[in-house]
Amino acid sequence: MNNFDIRNNEILSKEGDAKRIFFMGTGPFALPILEVLIADKAQTEVVGAITKPDARIGRGGSKSRSLKVNPVKEAVLSHGIHLWQPTQLTEELREEILSLKPDLLVVVSYGKILPPSYLTIAPFGAINIHASLLPHYRGASPIQNSLLSGDKETGITIIQIDEGLDTGPMLAQAKIPIQDKDTTEKLTDVLSTLGANTTLQLLPDFFSGKMSPQEQDHDAATLCQMISREDGHISWLDNTRDIINRFRGLTPWPGIYSMWQNDHTALRIKLHEISPYTGSDDLTQIPSGTTFLASTGELCVRTLDSAIIVSLLQKEGKTAQDAETFLRGNAAFLGTQLL
Repeated sequence: MNNFDIRNNEILSKEGDAKRIFFMGTGPFALPILEVLIADKAQTEVVGAITKPDARIGRGGSKSRSLKVNPVKEAVLSHGIHLWQPTQLTEELREEILSLKPDLLVVVSYGKILPPSYLTIAPFGAINIHASLLPHYRGASPIQNSLLSGDKETGITIIQIDEGLDTGPMLAQAKIPIQDKDTTEKLTDVLSTLGANTTLQLLPDFFSGKMSPQEQDHDAATLCQMISREDGHISWLDNTRDIINRFRGLTPWPGIYSMWQNDHTALRIKLHEISPYTGSDDLTQIPSGTTFLASTGELCVRTLDSAIIVSLLQKEGKTAQDAETFLRGNAAFLGTQLL
């Protein structure tokens, strides 16, 4: 297995015969990898792509909700490449892909396990670019899980796809440190560029048969926690570092929130910007979850071991406001215990 250490955003291109690539992926992590495969015409020719069906966002019925922009779909169509958005990977679709005569399937954040018959479509099989240091964080949300766990480093792993969930032999890994202010959104951008560079570095040796795949240590494998909207509900009996990690891992989706009991009504309060409290106020008499003003004038919430500063927050049904503006219209918020 190759170990790459890439510290910049330079996209590397290798000379050689272009191989026919069929791409499968959805979302911001997949997009830069698709774009470099399209751009590197000396090495690769993307002949077709699959992405997830369009999804609607917002509240209300399906007609009132807007379609979410799929960046992979937009990129594929802008280059005149064949595109499918199936709900299932059928044998009929397999035959259509087979007719394009791809040399390799490249799968990035697609969200489905390929049927065994799809693994035999291309002579070079199928590879996956996964946003973790496998065998850790197999599954659909590796970046979120790495931040939730407070990891100090992460990276990408390129594997040959087998019939399991991210269990195939490893072709390459590239590692980076996690920065203290990284969120899922920021780290996705960094890792997608890392994945794009690493993929282009790997392909010449992969196609020439010079790679030495390495079996994963399956005994050391960990699975991703599935992320739901309710995972954003903060427990104020957690310590500050765990709450900060939850904020980092769940930003931008689903975000973190707490409940404010106001006039017998429980209101969801979403916390858009938080940071660790570093002041010297005596917090020993303040119960966990209680809102207070620090001596510096900052809006804070008591945690198990200290407090967090809340800079930007949003009451359910309202727009987000900075803390000072929010308190002017919600004076009763101070001194209450969030749930």
